[in-house]
Amino acid sequence: MKVNTAVANAGSVDLAREAAKKGSAMTPTPISRTATRNAGLALIVAAILFFLGEAITAAAWPHGSYSYMGDVISDLGATSRAKTNDGKWIHSPAGWVINAAWVINGALTFTAAIVLRRHPRASRLSRWVFGLAVAYGFGLCVVAIFHNAPTWMLPYHTVGAMIGMGGGNAALILVGLLLRAEKAPSVTSRFFIVAGIIGFISLLLTFAAPEGYIGLIERCAAYSVLIAQIVGGANICRNAKQLSARHSVRSTAPALG
Repeated sequence: MKVNTAVANAGSVDLAREAAKKGSAMTPTPISRTATRNAGLALIVAAILFFLGEAITAAAWPHGSYSYMGDVISDLGATSRAKTNDGKWIHSPAGWVINAAWVINGALTFTAAIVLRRHPRASRLSRWVFGLAVAYGFGLCVVAIFHNAPTWMLPYHTVGAMIGMGGGNAALILVGLLLRAEKAPSVTSRFFIVAGIIGFISLLLTFAAPEGYIGLIERCAAYSVLIAQIVGGANICRNAKQLSARHSVRSTAPALG
């Protein structure tokens, strides 16, 4: 009788251990408060470095001739004197600054997306947000490597820009929808949705922009993502404790609100 009892107890222990293993495998490991805050800070720093890199590179333009309204952002990255597709000669002496800012922005965005991605049971919508954030970072890196001049680089540069700005603005719209689904403040969800829509429309308008306004229109498509990075990053930092506590069971989207 004692032998049978010992065998039964041993079997129960084995079953309990197996159940514990399965339970731990199904339960996602929550991210720490520090990691959450760092992800938010990464988004803020990414946007600030973009703006700083752009300002420094534009200031170094020959004879101060660069125009935020009439010249595209891509002109700033041309590190060697070359002719653009529309016949304009460009040369950005400090082009390496904006190119570095693009790569850093993309890398920091990718890093933040990795940290903030949801657990394995995440919805399809949130996985799309993660994928689009990765696409945005990849697009910026392509833009930094392949410039808009000389002309042989233009196709690669254009694809990178479309992936970057298109993917970034699409991500904003989906984040807004996630916030709305999670009952976040309506002001925040609307901000992301409107910012993404404005960015998308501006991106399409760059193909038919009136002369002298191409730079302004393109910046509406790019700045929508950058401003959203600052707003989203600040809110993630503010809600880091709340987000890290519920990360394993709920969406990261409410923390943006």
